[in-house]
Amino acid sequence: AYDMVMEAVKGTRIERIIVVPLSDSMPGWMKIAYGLKNRKMAMNNSWNAFLRPSGGKKKIPSLARGDNLAMIQYTGGSTGVPKGVMLTNKNLNAYYLSFERANGCGISNFQKGDRYLACVPLFLAFGASASCHGPLCHTMELVLAPDPSPRTLGRLILKRKPQHIVAGRVQIDGFLREATKARKDLSYIRSIMYGGEAANRSWEQNMAKTLQKFRMEAPILNGYGMTECSSCILVATKDNRDGLIPLGNVDVKIIDPDSPHIERGYDTEGELCLSADTVMRGYYLKDAETEEVIFEEEGVHWLRTRDLATISKDGRIHLTGRIKRIYHKLNSEKVGTRVYPMRIEEVITAGGGVEACAVVGVIDEKTAYRTIAFVVLADGVEDRNQAIDRIDRLCRKNLPDSHIPDEYRFVDSFPLTRGGKVDYRELEKG
Repeated sequence: AYDMVMEAVKGTRIERIIVVPLSDSMPGWMKIAYGLKNRKMAMNNSWNAFLRPSGGKKKIPSLARGDNLAMIQYTGGSTGVPKGVMLTNKNLNAYYLSFERANGCGISNFQKGDRYLACVPLFLAFGASASCHGPLCHTMELVLAPDPSPRTLGRLILKRKPQHIVAGRVQIDGFLREATKARKDLSYIRSIMYGGEAANRSWEQNMAKTLQKFRMEAPILNGYGMTECSSCILVATKDNRDGLIPLGNVDVKIIDPDSPHIERGYDTEGELCLSADTVMRGYYLKDAETEEVIFEEEGVHWLRTRDLATISKDGRIHLTGRIKRIYHKLNSEKVGTRVYPMRIEEVITAGGGVEACAVVGVIDEKTAYRTIAFVVLADGVEDRNQAIDRIDRLCRKNLPDSHIPDEYRFVDSFPLTRGGKVDYRELEKG
């Protein structure tokens, strides 16, 4: 990593790189051999040299406050250009406190000494807060997963037997395939949480049946969050399958996407907004972009998520689409209609025989956009012509004409971003 870091900082204002070498935790003979191979890392850049002026003591800064910048995490860029999200000490600690309250209410069941699988990388906000800072604050043992590929991750889980797993749907599917091959008992797992995408009810139902075969009664929890709000901030619990509920100390409202100060009523679609101590300070060196997503109302700071949702009178939140993925399509009379890809994906995956679906709009001269549905067929489905006919009939029965895909493409898997989400931008390239 050293060579890559040194290359990356060229042209920046970074003056010093502090290296914490592996040799610090090695026995003497191994440390000597390691040092001979890594002489290129100058001693004046080492952790020990950095501590020397302070007498070798690790001091906590006297001005460490809640509003101090703790880290800059970059968004995944799956639906736009990556931006640096400035997160403070208060943001990260507020996330832990919110989930601690949820744990006390029985939403999760974390216990001291439990093993927690940390498969989300630390360069993502969810990895730093939910897969590192939070579990350590809960005094749990972290099981590190440097390789998050489904097959490798599955073998690691079977070997280390963690009580709690937080991963994407792709990783969970891969893990269960490995468990099926090994015919292992998974009763030690007490919770599985997935996120990074909207809840898929048909997938959860199929997953619940699979887990029963392994004598595992752990709930499958779907979490919703953004880098801009530190991590997961809404959850779907085992007793609250119909919608998401906010964690403690989180306020939610639905607004008019075109007029942020106009609040929508119950069960009326609009843009989801969040207010909590976990909400970021802003985007690094991007004041204009910050003003686009954060606004103040009666002294309260609100974050615009750019996701569409409704909220019921009993506080249940239903995600209905993503504004950045929405596109306009022209009909035969050249009238534009909004297309919501998530609605198409839900219909296609609910019909059976489909493992996953991703819908994108590709620029077209005649209709502005063409709707393409990328489909991963379930195991055992071999006749693609019959699959296309069945899926197309399903869409025509359950969707308006504007949402019926123009083309179906079968793929073995989807391209993923570094954060493990479907890379829609790559799919749009065809």
